[in-house]
Amino acid sequence: MRYDASYRKDEEDLQNLMVPAMNGKKIPLKEIATIYTQTGPAFIYRDNTKRFIGVKFSVRDRDLGSTIAEAQARVNKSIQLPKGYSIGWTGEFENQVRATKRLGQVVPVSLVAIFIILFIMMGSVKDAGLILMNVPFALIGGILALHATGINFGISAGVGFIALFGICIQNGVILISVFHKTSRPGCP
Repeated sequence: MRYDASYRKDEEDLQNLMVPAMNGKKIPLKEIATIYTQTGPAFIYRDNTKRFIGVKFSVRDRDLGSTIAEAQARVNKSIQLPKGYSIGWTGEFENQVRATKRLGQVVPVSLVAIFIILFIMMGSVKDAGLILMNVPFALIGGILALHATGINFGISAGVGFIALFGICIQNGVILISVFHKTSRPGCP
């Protein structure tokens, strides 16, 4: 129950709230309860009918995924919540999990679609396969570049890898096209 602000300005207002007793009479709340001020969270937020307290922290010099995984392990190990309580990990981490899941769905589908387009364009499974075999090497180079520059893997790096795959496939198409062109009889 939540009273209007005019009835809960201070402790004295709360102590003098009249509540119905078993015999039908109304008595002040101070006769059946101890009311006092206690230090606690600055804000208690509400989501529908549930209350929650937000605990925020920033991540520096580490990737978000491993930091949150470590924090979750520590919290799960050291905190036992009473029945009816729960912990949720939201914010930028939640967005990263959602984006990573989406990339995990989109990248394989894209590679299959690219293979089909390459097969149609080149007319050969072997040539399409050779072009796609360059992708793991681009992936290794991208990981080494992230390591050398000290940049943590994130969604922006994942998008960069997709661009890298596109460039890698483009170079493979050019290489195979030039190879076929120069292997024809009469070409120097």
